[in-house]
Amino acid sequence: MTKTELINDVVYEMAGYLTPEGIDRLKTVITFKLVNINLTATETLPSTDVYDNEWIMKRYIIDLTATGRKQSTIKLYITIIKKFFAETGLNYHNCTGQDVMDYIATRLHKDKISKAYASTIQKYMSSFFAWAYRKKHIEDDVSRDIDKIRQPQKRKERLSDEEIARASLSIGHDLRLNALFELMLAAGPRVGEIVNLNIDNLDFARREIHIWGEKTSQWRTCFMTERCKQALKQYIGDRTDGAVFIGLRGRGRMCNKSIEDMTKEIALAGGCKFSATVHSFRKTFASREYRRTKDVLFVSKRLGHSSTDVTIKYYICDDVELDRMQANLAA
Repeated sequence: MTKTELINDVVYEMAGYLTPEGIDRLKTVITFKLVNINLTATETLPSTDVYDNEWIMKRYIIDLTATGRKQSTIKLYITIIKKFFAETGLNYHNCTGQDVMDYIATRLHKDKISKAYASTIQKYMSSFFAWAYRKKHIEDDVSRDIDKIRQPQKRKERLSDEEIARASLSIGHDLRLNALFELMLAAGPRVGEIVNLNIDNLDFARREIHIWGEKTSQWRTCFMTERCKQALKQYIGDRTDGAVFIGLRGRGRMCNKSIEDMTKEIALAGGCKFSATVHSFRKTFASREYRRTKDVLFVSKRLGHSSTDVTIKYYICDDVELDRMQANLAA
């Protein structure tokens, strides 16, 4: 085993326990400690000309961890890539873009996977091979030959003003549902951001909500409406620290599923015609804020997006409410 392989193996084993900064520090310390040490193999190792898929996966995990990717995201990447190699029997070193496209075509035809899942396979495989080429693990940029999968864009759905009004009347007596409802309308957080929101992230004096971005790993500031401020205060009561949303028995932080179940209950109370999720409320927030401000950059920053293109394409819904009003006036 070479020094580099030893370091990689140690870092791989510790990746789930350390921060990206900790990973970098660990690599530096081990490298320094091994400067004057010669390693002697105790068993016959593969030739350096043997390219091993398991080894490259470990190397990829280490680099993804070092760049700050969440473990849940890394797991998705590795699951799809490992499945590709296992089902094709190919080796990463001599794989081509056409091999990837043939695999996706087979999965679409044989396994009847969705276009959305096919697109995910394409993106993850492209990212892997782009990384492998950039790090000189392969000689050709295979990612260039992996075509993007076109998929029909889903209809952007949000709750109507009428559904919001009905929900507000129906759940007003339930302090926890009302707090979640007003928070989603005022700030449009992701479900994981709601789960991780703490009481000390709320500044009632300034009417600010400080949200740790689930995808961006950066703080952003959103603003409470007066209704949101009052709903959160009433729900939190005399609690001074810990999670904002806790279980009915007051024990522990709520999980993603519980928040989503509450969201469905809110939408049902409003007579929503589709299966609403926290993501639906993000689109509702985005659409209402854009109608109010006409400032897509402002909306994009509140949502925690890296680009206004994402906000426009996926979040700001056609303003049916305004169109209906104008159509009635025209009549």
